[in-house]
Amino acid sequence: MAELGLFLFWSLCPIVQKSFSNKPKDFRPQEKGITFYYFRRSPCARRVWMVLLRNGVQFKGVEVNLLKGEQRTSSFLQLNPQGKVPILVVKNVPNTPDCVLYESSAIVLFVEEQFGGGLVPSNPVHRTEMRMWMNWFLESSRDRPTPLSLLGSL
Repeated sequence: MAELGLFLFWSLCPIVQKSFSNKPKDFRPQEKGITFYYFRRSPCARRVWMVLLRNGVQFKGVEVNLLKGEQRTSSFLQLNPQGKVPILVVKNVPNTPDCVLYESSAIVLFVEEQFGGGLVPSNPVHRTEMRMWMNWFLESSRDRPTPLSLLGSL
């Protein structure tokens, strides 16, 4: 059994070494088009991704590995000083202002307004109700206790 463990360790060494490379990733956006920065396990990034795909928006995806700390590199922090994903960078896209956006709900609304896919109701009351539910979700999900935070109260 020990031999199997040693074999697996040595066979995975190149993968482990590659994943912990000291070479910093360059997060500069493309000069023309839409660049979407995400981490595949981020629910906020997945929300934006679904809206981009639903609206048929062409974009370049750049994965930011939060587990490796790539969000703390200087090139990433220039895009979002908070060091979070998702980020949407728009540069030189016809009829669309150049911008850097980094809150998922704001990005979703921007994509809907710029590339309209019918997710946002045209009726002002319904649109306001939609925003009310978006705000409720964001606020309530922020305050949910986690198992570790529950331990502190014991």
